[in-house]
Amino acid sequence: MKQENPSNDTLQCMKDCGCTDEQARRYLKLHQSDSITEQLQFLYCHRKKLMNELHDAQKKIDCIDYVIRQLEQQKQQKS
Repeated sequence: MKQENPSNDTLQCMKDCGCTDEQARRYLKLHQSDSITEQLQFLYCHRKKLMNELHDAQKKIDCIDYVIRQLEQQKQQKS
């Protein structure tokens, strides 16, 4: 099955991956130039950024969980 417009699909995929419009267009240029090494470099860099954001979010969740546990313990002690 042939894709109608692979460029639009690639742009949408990059946006779905959290890329800005500018980043998605930059990746599309790499994709169209068939520069696999540069495409991989771009994707690994973006993946690393997303993983760092994920780890930062996990630290925040851990802090919230700590506060929740403390409050639940206080509530139990008052019961």
